[in-house]
Amino acid sequence: MAQSVFNRIEKKYLLPETLYLELMDQLKHYMTIDCYGLHTICNIYYDTPDHLLIRRSIEKPKYKEKLRLRSYGVPSLDSKVFLEIKKKYKKVVNKRRLDFCCCYLLCNLPVVSPAGELTDNCHDLSGCQSKYYDRNQ
Repeated sequence: MAQSVFNRIEKKYLLPETLYLELMDQLKHYMTIDCYGLHTICNIYYDTPDHLLIRRSIEKPKYKEKLRLRSYGVPSLDSKVFLEIKKKYKKVVNKRRLDFCCCYLLCNLPVVSPAGELTDNCHDLSGCQSKYYDRNQ
């Protein structure tokens, strides 16, 4: 499990498609697509029962935070996934993340039932695999 910390300033722009294509053509001389550049990104965002984090985020405050689980590509049991805390203050983003094997998190993260009750997950790899496959059949 490795920890990474990222700080950056995000600026987002809406471009007409013609300008986007021209920009991408110019950038290809200076940049290459990394190992994550061609994947679908899958996220699970965690929130409070009353959805406080998303409600605050929509209000566009000076400070906001998110907790998410992210994978690059659709994860399998042996995929690397990232548990991330993303904080934004005055347009500066700070992201801290830990990487885990997907099956480890399936076995060790607690599960919240539809009724809002916290339940234990399985605690060994074989239990994790059988529980994972039972859920996804």
